Amino acid sequence: MTDEDVPDQEKLQQLQDDIDSARKNAEDAEVLVDTDEPEFHESGDEQSEEMDDQTIAPPG
Repeated sequence: MTDEDVPDQEKLQQLQDDIDSARKNAEDAEVLVDTDEPEFHESGDEQSEEMDDQTIAPPG
């Protein structure tokens, strides 16, 4: 690694730190959606009735 690479590495590290901080803040604020987590909709109002197919998922 040369002296010229150090500023770029520092910039990349700062950028990665900013990304990590933004991701943590979004997770803390529950803004990020976990794509692996199933999404459930409440029955009872017009908007949720459109999304609710009234099927019961099997266990597991």
